Amino acid sequence: MSATPNPIVVPMTVAESTQQVALDVASSVEQFALGLATAIQVVTGEHYAGSVEFTPSAEEQVIHTEGLFVDDPITIHAIPNNYGLITWDGSALTVS
Repeated sequence: MSATPNPIVVPMTVAESTQQVALDVASSVEQFALGLATAIQVVTGEHYAGSVEFTPSAEEQVIHTEGLFVDDPITIHAIPNNYGLITWDGSALTVS
């Protein structure tokens, strides 16, 4: 079994129950083993509290989420229609 590279967070409540299940044992030629094994690893940590919506810009944007749980999807918006790129090649301005 290989390890999951990123934890998969499943919100849950763990509780103990006293509910009983009746079993009947009878003679049979079939043999089988019963077992139940569930590994539960509790992962705790701080949650990312910053913005999760971003618009591209000319400057690099770094979202510092390392070591934090991000509870919502991160959205990168499309470049707005009214954005233009102005470049200067030394002799002419180009708007694209």
